[in-house]
Amino acid sequence: MRIGIIFLMMIPLLTAALQPDFYVWQRKHTPELQVAVTEVQKFSESRFYFLAGELENDGSVTQISPPAFPELLIKRVTPVIRIHINHLQTPPDKLARQVIKLYLPWQKCRSLQIDLDAPESKLSYYTDLMKELRRILRKTTLSATVLPCHLNRKNEFSQLAKVCDFYVLQVHGLEKRNGKFSILDRNTALKAVAAAINLKSPFKLALPFYSHNINNTVIKPDMDFVGNIARFAAMQKIGVIIFRLGIPGDGEALSAFTARQICKSGKHTPEIRHFWQYSDDGAWYLYIKNHGNFSENITLDLTWKDGFVISDADTFNNAELSFDRKTLKLTLPPDQEDKLCMWLRTTASFDSNTTPLTITRKENPDK
Repeated sequence: MRIGIIFLMMIPLLTAALQPDFYVWQRKHTPELQVAVTEVQKFSESRFYFLAGELENDGSVTQISPPAFPELLIKRVTPVIRIHINHLQTPPDKLARQVIKLYLPWQKCRSLQIDLDAPESKLSYYTDLMKELRRILRKTTLSATVLPCHLNRKNEFSQLAKVCDFYVLQVHGLEKRNGKFSILDRNTALKAVAAAINLKSPFKLALPFYSHNINNTVIKPDMDFVGNIARFAAMQKIGVIIFRLGIPGDGEALSAFTARQICKSGKHTPEIRHFWQYSDDGAWYLYIKNHGNFSENITLDLTWKDGFVISDADTFNNAELSFDRKTLKLTLPPDQEDKLCMWLRTTASFDSNTTPLTITRKENPDK
């Protein structure tokens, strides 16, 4: 199949999009995580892929207990065991026994996913490990995560795919090319999806809904492109797993609400809204609400209603208001959350249902 098939992404969906699943990569099961999981359960039948344990390069082992959320249905949970590259020196049968120890607290899920740092040259090892797990866990749904480069070795990869009930193609990851960081490379993703479809083995697609902050620069994927891939996957009846589930206070990941909307529509339509609250001290307080943006430092252009007089003003939460009060610099709150950023006093009359202010995002704040 030629890469050109991806242009089908632009064809409108005639059927409802598949509900995306979610990776839950948090090591601690906090009340905030419980809130996020509970909200997802309200509007979908999504599956949750919980990080359940990690075999580190230094030999240490991280074991994470299953969540105690009373609302969580265990049949909708798959534990994921992360295995770092140094463990490829361990015989597959011995490594499988280590994996089983981490899996035992989660065995009621009757499913297991392996996330192994295997280079292309070690695909046969990956296959041997999955075969050993299959031998031990006969009634367990087994899956394995793979990278686009793994599909380059078609014959070896086919053997791995046959051992799994399905595999998860991860087309994301923080990389640095030509001095620039990225999370998702367009060409690599297109080629990998086309190759996976050609192999005709069951698979799901892991897509990035997160960002990284490196030296105060937010590295984020092109969410319009991510939306197109998600829409194409729905057309092909390929399941999507969102990496990762956003929780309240997490500015690096989009909320489950936004992620679900992007997967459903194939479009990313972020907004920045604002609202006012009046205080007994005679000041109006300005709140910024984030709809669909990653949390990052931004500059807003402020256009005030003609004749609107500000007698006094100042900022909160490290926001910076220019001297002429025409620009406002701040860090966006996490997706679907709001932040108090400014107060003002005025002799003009307005209420919380109207606003004297139009706010637009300044795309090139340095110009």
